[in-house]
Amino acid sequence: VVSSCEELSFPWVRYPEISHKLDRRARETGVRVLGTGVNPGFVMDLLPLIMLTGVQGVKTIRVERVVDVGTRRIQLQRKAGVGLSPQGFQRGATDGAIGHVGLRESVFMVADTLGWRLEDVVETLEPVIATDRKKTEYYSVEKGYALGLKQTARGVMNGQEVIRLDLEMSLGAKDARDLIEIDAKPPIRLIIPGGIQGDVATASIMANCVPAIARSRQTGLLSMRDLPLLPY
Repeated sequence: VVSSCEELSFPWVRYPEISHKLDRRARETGVRVLGTGVNPGFVMDLLPLIMLTGVQGVKTIRVERVVDVGTRRIQLQRKAGVGLSPQGFQRGATDGAIGHVGLRESVFMVADTLGWRLEDVVETLEPVIATDRKKTEYYSVEKGYALGLKQTARGVMNGQEVIRLDLEMSLGAKDARDLIEIDAKPPIRLIIPGGIQGDVATASIMANCVPAIARSRQTGLLSMRDLPLLPY
């Protein structure tokens, strides 16, 4: 089973009972279950972990993903809160209708792989407010309304921020990119100009995982860190 369910990308910390039940059932029947996608599943967790192969003495990891949702499907624009008033955005955030799902799972995957025991994971979510009127294929956003969102998840260990994931998804976002910064020896700063296009990448990752998961000798509930490299 290869699923794009965000919570399934690394569910053991937030949903231990369901995770153990899925893992046990999959092992009993010789099945492999994998949650994946572009984010979570690749840009903000697997890709930093791959980069960590070339370093030692890791102190902090920061990943930033900036997405211009004007180039993406309407469902993502709705999820980012495009066109909402600040009050409507906050209601949507409180109800869970607005916001990216999976930042916390990405933090836990990175931390668990490194053996870091986090004291806390702090998340924030706020709107990106339009300073002038913007019109797109789907929306007309007036000044003072939401162009999208900024969301952050911070992993804290020994009172210090050791993992930081910053995500912006907004109309006309400037300098769209994926950025990975690792404070280690040697330090690493990787930038993907424009960022990895999420719709095409999600479909590609899921398709490319099919032969990889079929070749895997492991059974049970897996994550992207459990698979070998996934060539096209």
